[in-house]
Amino acid sequence: LRLLSVCLRCRTMDGVNEVGDVTVSRLQLEEETEDKSAENKSAVLCDALHGSVQDKENSPMMRAGEAPVCKLYRFQTEDHRWLLVREQMSETPLSFSLPKQLLSSLILLLRVAEVNALGDLSPHWDGLRHDAVAHSHQLIGGYQQMQAELQRLSTASSAPFSRDESCRAKRLLAAASQLQPLIFGLAEQLLSVSMEVDPNRLQDVLDGLREQVRETHTQLTGRQTNLTRCFPPCRRRCSSRTWANVGKSLDCITAMVERLQERQRHLQESTGDTTSQHTASPSSFSSSSWQEQLLPLVVTLRDCVREAVTTARAAMTFVVLQGAVAATVAQGPTQIVQRRHAVFSQGLSAIVCGFMLKLFGGLEDPEFLQQLLCVGILAQFEGLLSTYGEEVGMLEDMEVGVADLSSLAFAVTEAQTERPDDLQPTLTGAWGGFVVEVPLPSESFRSLPEELKAGRLIRVEPVLFNIGINQHQSLAERFGDSSLQERVNQQSCERLKAYCNKLREKLPNMGETETPPDLLSSLDRSMESKKRKNVEVLWLAASVCRKVNGVRLTSCKSAKDRTAMSVTLEQCSILREQHTLSQQQFSSALDNMRRYGCRTENVQKNIGTRKFAFSSVQLLTFPKLYRPPDGSYG
Repeated sequence: LRLLSVCLRCRTMDGVNEVGDVTVSRLQLEEETEDKSAENKSAVLCDALHGSVQDKENSPMMRAGEAPVCKLYRFQTEDHRWLLVREQMSETPLSFSLPKQLLSSLILLLRVAEVNALGDLSPHWDGLRHDAVAHSHQLIGGYQQMQAELQRLSTASSAPFSRDESCRAKRLLAAASQLQPLIFGLAEQLLSVSMEVDPNRLQDVLDGLREQVRETHTQLTGRQTNLTRCFPPCRRRCSSRTWANVGKSLDCITAMVERLQERQRHLQESTGDTTSQHTASPSSFSSSSWQEQLLPLVVTLRDCVREAVTTARAAMTFVVLQGAVAATVAQGPTQIVQRRHAVFSQGLSAIVCGFMLKLFGGLEDPEFLQQLLCVGILAQFEGLLSTYGEEVGMLEDMEVGVADLSSLAFAVTEAQTERPDDLQPTLTGAWGGFVVEVPLPSESFRSLPEELKAGRLIRVEPVLFNIGINQHQSLAERFGDSSLQERVNQQSCERLKAYCNKLREKLPNMGETETPPDLLSSLDRSMESKKRKNVEVLWLAASVCRKVNGVRLTSCKSAKDRTAMSVTLEQCSILREQHTLSQQQFSSALDNMRRYGCRTENVQKNIGTRKFAFSSVQLLTFPKLYRPPDGSYG
């Protein structure tokens, strides 16, 4: 006889803390030859699974999720082995921190002050300015109240105007603030050098001054070339006149320097040696005389430059005003703008969390990192909203919110330390051009491609696929209208195909293997079939997204009931397709995850019970694979 024993470690429900050991023993005859290695190794595999996952969770990079809830399962595979599964659900602190940063970015007090400082305008433009400022103040007031509340809790455009013009105008305003002090500094240096009575050095400083004035003129007027059509004629004439005055003033300084240099040469020729230079008449060539003759000309130049820059700033702020007015008209009432910003904040938090997890999981995959550089990251939002009743408005909000995310970009930065605060993402930029900076520990950052380390932006390609599955969708398909859902899905399908085509074009080897054309063809055929509650569209879109390393995000009305059905179905599908979960075990795995899995904890936290908010009659209208097992709803 042989004594066989297995020591099993007992852990808390979340799989983190050990609470004890259980030893299981049995006797086995020496003659028994049956190989039980798989069963004997199960405890070791379970410990290895815990250890590897726990080590990864405790790494300083995994800051996108907190308060994890874990469930453990063991299912049989097609080859009769045991598949150990660890299901995890976490909350993300980003759903709080990023909206706070977004609020700060949307509170543009400085820009309002610049619009107010435009000076006298025509009655028409003054009225538009008043409306734009009032609109902004109303938004800012509401956002400041939200910001204060969060702090306590936490200890588009008119026809002749484009967003690009407003962005160029804002960049020009920043350039004007930087270039004007450079000219003033060189002008002061010119006066200081004139005290030395050194013609050569004086000429060098003058050349530098001329070059800086030329560069400033090019920066401010060159960038205005495509914007001048936005200016009133009087402002265009004023800008030309002020820069002409700058040029004339600089010419006067140049002429005076040449005159002083000529006098110096004549004096040297007449005296024949250096000593006589110091004994000559002070009124003609002394250092004080040089400075006295240059001083009024330099003062005039400073005044002209100040006037020219002020005019340019006013002109560019005028363009910004046009942008503000256009945005006010395009976005509609303040309540609509606030709603759009609120929807964007939720999509922003979700996509940043998904991107961070995807990035952390792919740091050692050079093909994935190259994909981020070449085509960006795909973000697929899966919606389960019906096109009937109040959920129509939710789907409309979601359509706009997902589309707004296309202007978002990511940049990977090196964290100063590995403290949690230094590893949190930060939001920079303005509406229509936000950039999320994702910090990495130094060791991970050094392993990135040079382009990413240099700050290359990673673009976002968001798509939204929605299929209603509840009883309200049945009413919409029989008596209502599903055109909104069809349009959203069709547009997203085109964007998804464009992303895959671009991937095949930029990375042929990766694109051909990762995006089989038959998946996209099947998606096309499924959408053309016009079947009711055609959830196959969601399955195929999700498969394509996973193939191209995309971020998957699922939601419904409350993100706890229908979302739970979809998430558990996807989990079991992945186990079947990628980890050989047997077909006989598929239904059992699905029922167990819905009856005992992490999603029940989400329901408990929201409504105080571990039962999904479905009724038996309601579930009769659901697709079969989206129905929970008996006893898990009510």
